[in-house]
Amino acid sequence: MFCKNCGSEIGDNDIFCPTCGAKKEPPATNSTLMSLFIICGILTIVLSAVFIYLFTDKTLPFTTSGQETATNSEINQSVLEGNPYQSCFATYGDYILPQSDSMYKCYNDIREMSNDALLLAKHEIYARHGKSFDDTSIQEYFNAHDWYLPSNAEFELSVQEQSNVSLLEVTLAVRNDTLDYEGNKYLMANSAEYMIPESNSVKLYENDLFDYTKTQLTIARNELLARHGYVFKDSDLRTYFYSKPWYVPSVLGTEFNFSVLNDVETKNVSMVKRVEKVASNDKVLTIPDISYKDKYTKALNDGENCYHIPTVNLSVVKSINDKIYSEYKWIKDEIKDPDSLVLLNVAYSVGQYDYAASVVMKTQYDADCEYYKAYNFSTVTGKALSAEEIFALYGLTEEEGRDNIKTALTDFLKYLPDEYSQSTYKKKTLATKNINAAVPFINEYGNLCFYAEIYSPAGAETYEYAITMSGYMCDISCYSNH
Repeated sequence: MFCKNCGSEIGDNDIFCPTCGAKKEPPATNSTLMSLFIICGILTIVLSAVFIYLFTDKTLPFTTSGQETATNSEINQSVLEGNPYQSCFATYGDYILPQSDSMYKCYNDIREMSNDALLLAKHEIYARHGKSFDDTSIQEYFNAHDWYLPSNAEFELSVQEQSNVSLLEVTLAVRNDTLDYEGNKYLMANSAEYMIPESNSVKLYENDLFDYTKTQLTIARNELLARHGYVFKDSDLRTYFYSKPWYVPSVLGTEFNFSVLNDVETKNVSMVKRVEKVASNDKVLTIPDISYKDKYTKALNDGENCYHIPTVNLSVVKSINDKIYSEYKWIKDEIKDPDSLVLLNVAYSVGQYDYAASVVMKTQYDADCEYYKAYNFSTVTGKALSAEEIFALYGLTEEEGRDNIKTALTDFLKYLPDEYSQSTYKKKTLATKNINAAVPFINEYGNLCFYAEIYSPAGAETYEYAITMSGYMCDISCYSNH
C-alpha cells in the first residue's frame, strides 16, 4: 500500500512510512466494505427512482416484488367474465352516454348503438343516482364501474334525464317493433315522418287544413315547434316526436322563445290553431251547406226601390251577420221619408265555394252610380277571409290573382263606350293602386269575381263594377218580383 501523506510505498509489516514517518492507515474490514456497498446500493435505488419519476410514465404500477399488475379496468372486466354486457364495458368504459344527466340527447347521438348499449344507457341514467337493479347481469355491469355507488336514497330525474330516458325507450321500442301505437293517439294519427312536410316554408290556408282530424292538426301545430327543439310536457306528444329521427330536443317548453319561428311558421301556427278548434276528433270536416235569407226586405213605389239585407243561416257566421246589418241599418230611417230618397236599391248575392262564402252588397244611387262591399268568410270557423285567402281557394297566389284582375279589367273596358278606352281613363283604371284595391269574392255560382273602380269620362271617379275573371259583368240585381 502507499502512504497517504507522501505517496511512498509502505511494506506490509511497516507501521510508519519509511520516508516521512507518517503512521500507516489500518486496512478496511469486511464490515466496513459491506456498509459501503449497502450505502452505494441505497443511493443507486434512490437515484433510479428519481430518474423514473422525472423522465418516465409515472403511472406504472408496481407490486412489492417490482412486477407490473393489471389496471382496475382490466380487473373489473375480468369480473364480468360471462356477463352478456361484457362487450359493452370493453367498448364504452365508464359511461355509455356521457352527460346524459345534464344534456338533451337526440337520435343522432345513439343511432350507432346496439340494442344492449341502448338498454344500458337508459339504466345508466338511474345508476348515476345509485339505483339497484333486479336483473343480476345489469347489476353486475354497474358494480364493475368505480363511479357506481348503490344507494337506497330517493331521487328525482332532471328534465334532461327524463327526456333522454324517453328517447332511449322509444328508440328501443321502434327497433323491436314494440312501440304501442294503439295506446298513443298521435302515433295512430300519423306514421309518416312529418304531418305537413312543408309547413315551415309554405303558408297554409284554412282550405288546406280541413282534410285533417283534430288530433292530426294538434300534431301539425306542435310539429312547427318541434322543428326548433321544443321539449314537450305531454308524454304522448313526447313519445310521438322521439319516434321521428329528425327531432332534436333542446329547450323546455316553458323556456321556449317563439321568436325563433320564422314568419311563415308563426302564421301557420295561428292558422292551424284556428281550424284545430272546430275540427272533429276522429273525422275530417264536411263542407257545410249554407242557407240565407233577407233580414230586412222593403220595396217602395211599386217595386221601383228595393232594399235587401241578408243573413246567413250558419251559427259560426253570426259576427258577419251582425256586421252586415249594422252597416246598413240606416235604410230604415231613409224609408221613412221616401220623397227624399236618392238611393235606388240595396241588393245582395251569396256565393259559396268549398269551405268559404261571400256576401256581396250592392248599393245604387241615381241611375248608374254603384258601390259594392264584399264579406268573405269561412263557413267552418266564421272568421273573415283575406283577399289572399280567397285567391288561394282557386289555387292562385295574391300576385297571380291581381294579374288576373288586371287582365279581366282590360277585357271589360272593351265592352264599355269607346271613351272609356281613352288612355287617360284606361290608365287610371288599370293603375297598380286600383288593381290592388279591387276586392275578390265568390258569386252565387261559386266563381271567382271581383269589384273595382272604373274611371269614367263623365268625371265621376267612384263608379264600381262587379266583374268576373273573364271580363264580364257579375250581375247583382234587385227586381220588383223578388
